[in-house]
Amino acid sequence: MKELFTRSALSIFPQSLMNKLAGQFVPVFMLHRLLNNKNEPDLKIVKSIHQYLEYIRKNKYQPITLDLLYSYLESGEKLPEKAVVFTVDDGFSGQFEYMAPIFSKFDIPLTCFIITDFIDGNLWPWDDQVKYIFGQTSKTLIEVVMPNGAEVQIIIDPLFIKGARRKLVNQLKLMDQTNIYQWLQNLYNAAEIDIPKTVPERFKGGSWQQIEEFVASGHFVAPHSKTHRIISQLSDNEAFEEIQGSFYYLKSKIPSAVDILAYPSGNRCDFGSRDEQIVKASSLRGAVSAIGKTVTPCSSLTRLPRFTLPNNMCDFLQYLTYIEVVKNKFRNKYFFKKLK
Repeated sequence: MKELFTRSALSIFPQSLMNKLAGQFVPVFMLHRLLNNKNEPDLKIVKSIHQYLEYIRKNKYQPITLDLLYSYLESGEKLPEKAVVFTVDDGFSGQFEYMAPIFSKFDIPLTCFIITDFIDGNLWPWDDQVKYIFGQTSKTLIEVVMPNGAEVQIIIDPLFIKGARRKLVNQLKLMDQTNIYQWLQNLYNAAEIDIPKTVPERFKGGSWQQIEEFVASGHFVAPHSKTHRIISQLSDNEAFEEIQGSFYYLKSKIPSAVDILAYPSGNRCDFGSRDEQIVKASSLRGAVSAIGKTVTPCSSLTRLPRFTLPNNMCDFLQYLTYIEVVKNKFRNKYFFKKLK
């Protein structure tokens, strides 16, 4: 029903008229992992990406690079109509092996945000390790001391395991992240799981060779921190190293690296004004978040919003077109009217 309404709205109302009402806007989409639990490409995700990119090409949208979008925003030049940007986070091997070729097939540029220590093989993201532990443990109750010293009990119920894992990750994101990777040993022990000697295939990072091939095929890379720790929960020096240091290191490996950071996790509590000031004072042009909004000429260059790529065509069309912008305009107008 919702998809029927969305498609009807797009066909009934003149696009040119609605775009004027919406004003200038560009949606930026964010993708993540492609592999399923069997270490194979998730066919549902693959199918969705194909459908979205086919729609873009068939309906004459303009896929542009994130770098070019920043150039428009910095210059104040009018944003191109029907523009759209695609990004992907982390640098998993499967993203280069299976996802990039789909975008290449449609000649659509993709910007991958790289966790540099991940590609170097020094670590794999702490939140993925939590996911691995929850999936491997046979225990139904885990008792562990958190980084802040609090003792917690975690019930592992197969019916609610995702919710329990998400709750733990969200709690950890609000605590000091300085020694989060060392702390993981406590969780492995509590779950009675051995730390893998090699990174499980599903969580395997890409290689610098894959990244070079990715760039050579017309795509782009940019920094996503060194360790994927939550920047708002680090000291000033560590935050600077995660932000500026990751870009310098990536640039030394890939000279064409784009000077735009993606905050780890990227939600509102994961970075703050201090971190935005670090970005402004660095050699970076800006940073992107995971806050689900449309980019407009008024968007901040140090927290540019992105939509998580939806899993259905209806939501994709809503974010891609004027519908999301017009909906928010009316919602905000009604909200402020009620406040008065």
